[in-house]
Amino acid sequence: EVTQDANLLAHEIRQCKAELEQAKRERDAARAELVVVEEEVRLEVDAAAALQQISSQGMKALAVHTHERDAAKAEEEKAKLDVFRLKDRVENIAYQLNGVGCL
Repeated sequence: EVTQDANLLAHEIRQCKAELEQAKRERDAARAELVVVEEEVRLEVDAAAALQQISSQGMKALAVHTHERDAAKAEEEKAKLDVFRLKDRVENIAYQLNGVGCL
């Protein structure tokens, strides 16, 4: 009976060791997967930072472009007004010359 108990205990010990080894393999696999996931997260964070920088530069460029466009529109409006005033002045001078010519 003692031999039978010893054999039973030896079998249970072997089974426990096998389960322990399986648990260690699963732990190691989980650690390896965690390393991969951590690297993926680091790369994603880097990519997000780069995208944010690109977006920021794009917004700055857009602001500069908008400012330049608005300045060009204002200059165009001023030029149109100057042309309109010059046209009125030329018409006024022409009218005055025609009046002088009639005298």
